[in-house]
Amino acid sequence: VPKDVVFVLDTSGSMAGNKLEQAKKALLFCVDNLNKDDRFEVIRFSTESEGLFQELSAASRDNRSRAAGFIKDLKPI
Repeated sequence: VPKDVVFVLDTSGSMAGNKLEQAKKALLFCVDNLNKDDRFEVIRFSTESEGLFQELSAASRDNRSRAAGFIKDLKPI
């Protein structure tokens, strides 16, 4: 069954260090295991929020790769 999934990751200063690294690892696993008919969005938040695609997007190989880069680059703010 196709799913719509929005992943939200806290990147506030309280997540600095191991907490953020663990959350990123878990999020990368989830994105990597989406099915081809799923749609998803990744949102990071601290004092403001930022979405990767600005809408639900197909879980294509390219979009999952783009999401992986976005997630790996996240740093606490």
